[in-house]
Amino acid sequence: MTEYEFIFSNKPGKRLYRHFAFWLILILHFIIQNLMVGGPNEALKQRSFIDSTFNAFFFFPIYILSVYTFINWVLPRYLFRNRYILFFFWMACLLIFDFIASFYSGALYIHLTSHVPFDKITFDSNKYNAVVNGLFLPVVILGVSGGIKLTKNWYLEQKENERLAKEKISRELQLLKTQLHPRFLFHSLHTVKKHIQSNSSLAANLILHLSDLLSYILYESDRQWVLLEKEIEVIKSYVDLEKKSSKDRLATEINVSGVTSGKYISPLLLLSSIENSFDYFLKDNENNPSLELVITVCDSHLDYQLICTRFLDNPSNAEVKLKFVDLEKQLLCVYPGLHQCEIFSDKQDITVILNVPLYYNNAASNKIMVPENELDELL
Repeated sequence: MTEYEFIFSNKPGKRLYRHFAFWLILILHFIIQNLMVGGPNEALKQRSFIDSTFNAFFFFPIYILSVYTFINWVLPRYLFRNRYILFFFWMACLLIFDFIASFYSGALYIHLTSHVPFDKITFDSNKYNAVVNGLFLPVVILGVSGGIKLTKNWYLEQKENERLAKEKISRELQLLKTQLHPRFLFHSLHTVKKHIQSNSSLAANLILHLSDLLSYILYESDRQWVLLEKEIEVIKSYVDLEKKSSKDRLATEINVSGVTSGKYISPLLLLSSIENSFDYFLKDNENNPSLELVITVCDSHLDYQLICTRFLDNPSNAEVKLKFVDLEKQLLCVYPGLHQCEIFSDKQDITVILNVPLYYNNAASNKIMVPENELDELL
């Protein structure tokens, strides 16, 4: 049984162990404390372990009743619902109950051990049991048990919030990864249709490219990591389709260097940056658009540089970065604190520079999509 299971598990067996350990510690503390002190002048004489244990059994049924009433009824019903006046009222009632019950339990203990008649037991002779065992100790025990309950509730709420945050980020990330610009789909299908109608020899290859690309977007994007080789292959298919859609006016250059085999990356990460860049190739212009992509793989990280000619009417840097906001969100979700991203433009070009880690098969399987210690940065 792990520490986490011992503290937080709701299985009956583990809960029993947890509660047994709590009361065992409290009883041992009570017994050790009462080995020397108890009633008036009792610190001057020694009390045996058996006597102290016997004394504990007169008071712990009261503590157990008040503690479980406190944590299972008073806290959930009043404190957790912000009904503070009623909470303090019932707290006072519990303490009054503990005080009265401990006074009579103490009187019974004195009667059984000292053979003093009940009518001879005064408050003076029983005030230690009434005040210390009936008021001071219940305040401490209720405070400790309530603190444990509140701390556990707070921790579980934090874990639930983190789980919900992860689910939210995961859904948003999945949405980002599956976004396919309608313009691309329309132009690609239109291009394929024209080649089919003209009986072009390229029609079959274009259909295969589009089929592979849509299959990758629909099915591979559900995975946490994909092979870098597959992502690069899909990028080439995508660029080829866009090139055909632009009637081969788009000049492209793709350079890949380094060992790409056996390395994993988040799916659609690189593809989304290229897809966004094609928003700048919409209008006719006397200059033909161009796209240059340089991918360099260095051991466990990837350097990525995308340069495309400006093809719209001089948008500002802010407008350019707005086009790539989904890319930055995706990077923040997948590689929080582990990536570099720069997007800038001048009068001629728009440049996207990325640096992200690559994982091998075993390392990728051990990675989580959103590290817990980075959640605060993502929200």
